[in-house]
Amino acid sequence: DELKRRLGTIIDDEDNNNAKDDFLGCIQKDCDPFKEVRRVAAKITKRCRECYGIAPEIEILDTTSEKNASLEFTYVPHHLRYMLAELLKNSCRATVRSYLKEISSREDQKNTGSLQSPPPTLAPIRVIVTKGDEDVSIKIADQGGGVPRSAIKDMWTFAHFTQDDHQDTHESNTEFENDEITGGQKIRGFGLPLARIYARYFGGELTLKSMEGYGVDAYLYLPVLGVACENLPEKVVMSPGNLDSSANASRNDDGDDDDDVYD
Repeated sequence: DELKRRLGTIIDDEDNNNAKDDFLGCIQKDCDPFKEVRRVAAKITKRCRECYGIAPEIEILDTTSEKNASLEFTYVPHHLRYMLAELLKNSCRATVRSYLKEISSREDQKNTGSLQSPPPTLAPIRVIVTKGDEDVSIKIADQGGGVPRSAIKDMWTFAHFTQDDHQDTHESNTEFENDEITGGQKIRGFGLPLARIYARYFGGELTLKSMEGYGVDAYLYLPVLGVACENLPEKVVMSPGNLDSSANASRNDDGDDDDDVYD
């Protein structure tokens, strides 16, 4: 609840600082999710290569139907970029680590004379973007080995670390973990749970589906603002900000303001 309250404060600050023509405060009237994915993917690919020396290819597919292509997607691009960056960083990290483990295993086999496996390849990450009548949905699928089902719940815990996180020193002297939220500080274990809070704040959702031994599929659902409400804490549930944000939502049929919500 405290994080949601602070997020609302951040949005208010962004409202006061953003004065572009196609923006209403921090909200962009027609945000292009495909363009934002490409923008974030390029940045994360660059950081991954600086960190590990290699980076998986990120394939981006726009599967929006022709009838929905012209639909406006009203959203907060700053939030979208943060969520995409966290998901892509996780996928890049898992994919590269899995690849490096295969390289190491192959070297061990070579040294013991038991080499049988073919040379490993750095698997690509696939991002699928589609725009619907109510939601924009983004799927990010990697082949980074996945995680056990028993560990999925822990991934939503703040400051959660895996054994690989403690052993991996590649990121200690790079900007791979930096983001605009932490002010450049290298803070691990906050990105994924914070991304889900961002998604849920405007009525969206972030879910993970893992196939242990293969990879993880992340699904990001983002409602078109103007229909969805802010998902505010219970303490401020009666705030006007928690009403439907569409133009006529807070009015009765006779056009009068609906004051019943304050009774």
